Amino acid sequence: MMREELDAIKARERAATPGPWHVRDGFIVDKYNNFITHLGTGAAFVPDHSPEQIAANSKLIAHSRTDVPTLIAEVERLTGELEVHKYFINTVSVYIKQAAALLK
Repeated sequence: MMREELDAIKARERAATPGPWHVRDGFIVDKYNNFITHLGTGAAFVPDHSPEQIAANSKLIAHSRTDVPTLIAEVERLTGELEVHKYFINTVSVYIKQAAALLK
């Protein structure tokens, strides 16, 4: 993952309304049931956040379809890398114990 990708994801996350969020009657709402963004408009729709905040929330949601797979791939890559390092440490540890036993 490129640093720029991570920085962009972090910026979108920080600009959005804090979570948790959930869906209520076709609307995405925060823990206080304030509208985060809307999936459409209607005469009864009254936003609970400024237009700028709704835009930031919408941007986070829209990018989540690519951000989440990118983050999952990075977690999987780092997990694999960690496993390699664990194997190396365990292997070296065995050799160190064997060498220490020979020195006794």
